[in-house]
Amino acid sequence: MPRHRGLALALALMAGTAAAQGTVPPDEDQALRLADLAPDAPAPPSGKTWHGHAELAWGRALQRSLAGPETWQAQQRQSLLVQGEVQAGPDLRWLGTARLDHSDPAQAPYPQALLSLQEAYASWRISEQLLLDAGRINARQGLGTGYNPSDFLRSGALRSQISADPASLKTNRLGTVMLRAQRLWEGGALTALVAPKLAEASSQAGLSADLGATNERSRWLLSWSQRWSEDLQPQWSLYGADGQSPQLGFNLSSLLGQATVLYLEWAGGRAPDAIAQALTPPGAPRHWQQRLATGLRYTAGNKLSLTLEWAHDSAAPDRQGWQQLQTQPAAYLAYRRWAHTAQALNTRGQWGLYANWPDLLGWQHLDLNALLRLNPEDHSRMQWLELRYRWPGLDLALQWQAQQGRPGSEYGSLPQARAWQLSVRGYF
Repeated sequence: MPRHRGLALALALMAGTAAAQGTVPPDEDQALRLADLAPDAPAPPSGKTWHGHAELAWGRALQRSLAGPETWQAQQRQSLLVQGEVQAGPDLRWLGTARLDHSDPAQAPYPQALLSLQEAYASWRISEQLLLDAGRINARQGLGTGYNPSDFLRSGALRSQISADPASLKTNRLGTVMLRAQRLWEGGALTALVAPKLAEASSQAGLSADLGATNERSRWLLSWSQRWSEDLQPQWSLYGADGQSPQLGFNLSSLLGQATVLYLEWAGGRAPDAIAQALTPPGAPRHWQQRLATGLRYTAGNKLSLTLEWAHDSAAPDRQGWQQLQTQPAAYLAYRRWAHTAQALNTRGQWGLYANWPDLLGWQHLDLNALLRLNPEDHSRMQWLELRYRWPGLDLALQWQAQQGRPGSEYGSLPQARAWQLSVRGYF
């Protein structure tokens, strides 16, 4: 039995590589958050506001097998997402988001029914410039499309992966229980947060808040942004966690002409190599490591948006280290599980091409979303394509995904070779 065929089947035990099963509007995150929290933003009306969606999805996936030919497997999913906001007073709001998925087959290592309590927190506007939030909050950072090195709270946050869409990976994840203060002024903001340790490890129970996934250690984060000019507003971050060296983060974007944006996201600090983080106990030697995502985003007059992105992580294995790791099946599997949980790059570099085309070819309400990821170390690749038609209160989407590469490569070892999915989503 070839060794790499065994690796392919072993990776089926990993949480995560599901067929593309839906999408979420792109996350503008920091810009949207600052706009929403601006002092002159109108207060939401008094009372309760609830909304969400229910979704049914059907499809088939071509599964790689330990022995024998690849086989097609039927897949289905039912999902319910509810978001709510209660205006408890002129300056106090309660906000929450919860998602329930029932998948057949189940998303290993979880049962078929899986609850994700994504957010549940109180927000208090102390003054026009000062806000205080407490509870479970999905605090996101970064300008990168497919990789966000300065998104320091992403590790462990993916409990239910319903899509390959990068926007979905950022929004459909668990928030971190924290206390967050934000100071706002014209052209800038300062954010400070602390997240305490609440559990020793993540939970595989289906109906669990899973506090151990996001609060398994104490953490803190400081973030400062200041507008320098009309189109230049850098952001700096300083992050710390128990047992880790402080990490720096930086984000910057700039217009190149009227239709092109250049962005840069960087993080750096002392840390062990990625393989040591995955396989050895705490105390491994630390070195200066750098992580980077940089790209160009072009938007044409017909609404087509194309993004070319290069991602790099100096802690990840290079080509020689990656090939050597594949000769050790147990270590290879442990490393892949760790990289998936940490949402880290598997190897030192990755190319990504992302496309979004609302009103495709002038056809109103028909949207195209697509991505191509290429691992230059082993030449494996992943492709994803979605067509979504939007009616008032209803979406119909068709998704297709392919993961190709030689046995043992990043995408050639994943359990699904190809998959397609048809989904219907109703909003309320």
